[in-house]
Amino acid sequence: MDRHRARFPDRDLRHPAGVLADEDRDAFEQGLALFGFVGGLDVRWATVDELRSTGAMKIIRDVALRSLILQIDGELQRRQSIAARFLDSIYAHRQEIGDRYGVIDYTGERNAIRLHYDFHALAADPGFINELSQVDFLARFRLDLAEVQLAEIRELRDELARRLNPEGDNTP
Repeated sequence: MDRHRARFPDRDLRHPAGVLADEDRDAFEQGLALFGFVGGLDVRWATVDELRSTGAMKIIRDVALRSLILQIDGELQRRQSIAARFLDSIYAHRQEIGDRYGVIDYTGERNAIRLHYDFHALAADPGFINELSQVDFLARFRLDLAEVQLAEIRELRDELARRLNPEGDNTP
C-alpha cells in the first residue's frame, strides 16, 4: 500500500483496490464511460497552406523565418498524423472496454450516465485492466504531443513578434 500511495499521492486510499464504495460509484461510472476521450490539436494554417500552394512563400524575405515556419508546419503535420494513429488505437481499446459493460441510461446531461457492469468481475479481469492501461498510455502520449505542438506554436509566435517588432515597442 505504501508503494501505491507513493505512485498516486493524491488518491484517497480509504478503500482497498478492487472495492468500489457506494459513494464512489457515480464517479467510477462517469470515468469508465468517458475514459480515454482525449482531445488534441488539429492545426490548420490557412495562410501557410495558401503561400505554399501558390508558390508565394518567397514573399517572406527572411529565409531563416521562412525556414522556421516550414519546419514547425512540417513537425505539426507529422505529430498530428501520429496523434491520429494513437486516437485510432484508443478507439480500438475503448471498444474492448465498452464490450464489458452496457449503458443503461444517458440523458445527455453532464455526469448522467448509468452503466450495467459487474465491478468485481472488471477488477479481477486482467484483460480489462490491460485495456485500461493501454488507453491511459495512449491518451497521455497524445496529450504530450499536444503540449509539444503548443510549445512550438508559442516559439513561432514569439519569434514572429521579435522579428515584426524588433524594438519591442507597442507600435503595430
